[in-house]
Amino acid sequence: MKNLRLTRTKTVLLQWIMTCIIILLIPFVTIIVNYCISRKIINEQVKNSSNIILSHMQKAIDGKLQSIRNLSYLLLLDDNFINLSNAWGSDEFFDLAQTCYDKLNSYNYVYNDINILVYYPYKDYVITTGVSNTSASIYNSMYYASQKNMTSYDNWISLIGNDYSKASYFFSEYCSYKNTGKNSVVFGCTNPFIYRDEANYNLLVSSPVDFIEDDLADLPERTFFICDRNGNPISQFGTRIESSEPLPVMDPETSNVTLNGENYFCYYAPSPVTGWFYVLCTPRTLYLHDSLLMRNVTLASAIISLLIGVAMVIYTQYRNYRPVKRIMNIIPTSIKSDEKNEFQQIELYHGEMHRLNLFMQNKLNNISKNVRELYFYSKLKGVNFHIQENDITNTMSLDFSDKHFVIASIYADSHSFSQDDIMKNWELLQFAVNNVSDEILQDHFPHEHIQDEFFHVFFFILDKNQFEEWNRSGPGLLEDIFKFFKSQFHIDLFITVSQAFENFEQTASVYADVITAFEEYYAKKQPGVYTTSPSKKAPVFSDTKFSEYSRDINLAVFQHDYDKAAASVHSYIGYLQQYNCSKIIVRYNVYSLIATILMDSGDYISQTTRDTIESYLSNSLNCNTLEEYESHINQLLHYLCDQNLNITDNIQDRENQLVKKIKNYVENYYSDYSLNVTSVAEAVNLSPNYMSKIFKNNTKEGLLSYINNVRINHAKELLRTTNINVDEIALMVGFSNTRSFRRNFQNLTGITATDYRNGVR
Repeated sequence: MKNLRLTRTKTVLLQWIMTCIIILLIPFVTIIVNYCISRKIINEQVKNSSNIILSHMQKAIDGKLQSIRNLSYLLLLDDNFINLSNAWGSDEFFDLAQTCYDKLNSYNYVYNDINILVYYPYKDYVITTGVSNTSASIYNSMYYASQKNMTSYDNWISLIGNDYSKASYFFSEYCSYKNTGKNSVVFGCTNPFIYRDEANYNLLVSSPVDFIEDDLADLPERTFFICDRNGNPISQFGTRIESSEPLPVMDPETSNVTLNGENYFCYYAPSPVTGWFYVLCTPRTLYLHDSLLMRNVTLASAIISLLIGVAMVIYTQYRNYRPVKRIMNIIPTSIKSDEKNEFQQIELYHGEMHRLNLFMQNKLNNISKNVRELYFYSKLKGVNFHIQENDITNTMSLDFSDKHFVIASIYADSHSFSQDDIMKNWELLQFAVNNVSDEILQDHFPHEHIQDEFFHVFFFILDKNQFEEWNRSGPGLLEDIFKFFKSQFHIDLFITVSQAFENFEQTASVYADVITAFEEYYAKKQPGVYTTSPSKKAPVFSDTKFSEYSRDINLAVFQHDYDKAAASVHSYIGYLQQYNCSKIIVRYNVYSLIATILMDSGDYISQTTRDTIESYLSNSLNCNTLEEYESHINQLLHYLCDQNLNITDNIQDRENQLVKKIKNYVENYYSDYSLNVTSVAEAVNLSPNYMSKIFKNNTKEGLLSYINNVRINHAKELLRTTNINVDEIALMVGFSNTRSFRRNFQNLTGITATDYRNGVR
């Protein structure tokens, strides 16, 4: 092997020497090639410098747009502006108007380069930073401030009173009191949670775009466009260009564009905030002088540099190979190949080390970021880490000694608002639940906030003084959260609070009681704040007991043994009654047993049989006593025992069939934005918790994780086989927004969607 490497080395050095001799024989060809390469380098430099400038301007503009939108959402959630919109009495209105005016000015101290204007059409009233008054008074002030260069009053009222129910960005000179006459970017929106049109208000948040002109001041002759998705210019800055044709923003490879009879270098960048495209145009003639100068320098220096270069290459490359030999000794034999020279093998080794380093760095960052939440989530679920518990608590500086613990679960009822509202405002709703709850609780009690699918779980760790304060005011704070969402968002919350406990190891069982209590009140459709029972009960909803009775009843129906099926139902009802379960809980569990039979045989039941079963079930809903209810259930069992149902008596087979149905349903409806655990549970006629547990036990994977994997796999196929835009692919595979798609794609694959497409190609 050593002799082989030595032979290859001599061959490489000989090739270098022969190449230099050939270069000496064709100096003029070399000059021409060098000139062409120089032109290409200039073009690349133009491209790189333009991309750097464009990236800087995009970052500045998008940062400004994001700040404007964030400030808008903060104001949308402010009670003062919502209450002002509903204030009809003049005294109350102007008192609140003064409060809102002070609030805007306080925001203006923080966001001193952003201006705010709020218009209440039902009072024809405007509140803005610096002044608040009727619209006519504000207009007159702006009219004289702009030296009578203001648009008409009707146009101005039409602008600030426009319908912004679909929030959007636009450019205007008249949406700011402080910067009247200055071209500004504006974000206009209307509060989505106020339903009376006459009491609504428009929020216009703007910022002057002088900084764009300032950035272009040191870049003469360049033009900066802001375009829509079709390439039509929305606004332009710098040197003015009259262009009637749209720019090819959807084809970023088209850099050479003719505008107004002149050739330009054009580079594009999409805005992730607005959907706009940023375009930087530079005249090609601007760099022609540099190209000619480069040619003359090349002609003068080419021959001299070639003569000196040949000697230097032979000497330096021979010296440079000595450290290469030392590096080759540490390269693993698995990477070494006789078909590649040493330099290629070093390149492979460096690439492999870089890939492994990035992989480990990403893993460490993810673990460091999520370990605290994962720790508490595992405790809620009763899962233990396979390492010493003390090591974890010491690392995270957790001290559970002499502490009291309380668990609170918050669930937003999806039936309290329409499906369209879920699609439009779901992320805003989650943002509100997270931030409103944290803001109300954070200043009073320390807590850990854990997301358990559709539950917001707050884990309170209280010392003696904090626990005493919790007993006095804790439930009241949770009641405040419930009332806030009820009055402001018209949303029903189910807030379930555990009893305080001192043994941290009881976390999983206490959380199970919280979920059980939630299911009881959710079944009764009773939103509000509830506390779990202080008496410790045996687990009525034991999976073992339920499985035993479910297996016995399934087997009895399969064997057409009515007496055995009826005896099992009677025994199960007695088992539930000994724990003082309410009638609705008894019915819920018995219906779950019947559901396992119907679910397994659903594909084999005729329509006539199905109608008869529905009749028996409907009659059982009207029973006043459990004895009467049991009689109706026995009639249903007697009817099922007389039917020739294809029911499996194997619990695992039944669960496997259910998992198969769930996977088929997800595969068919993965592109639906509303596909989630609840919708899948409704499709297979099971409760979300019970279905999720069966799915995870059989697949070792959560249902939400499975849905994301299916969507990402379909996205990979589209990235490999089509040229569809990444944002459009995100919508096609069922993600409601591209940000969520990009985050999930990178988490599951380790790379971005764009890098994946480029890597495949």
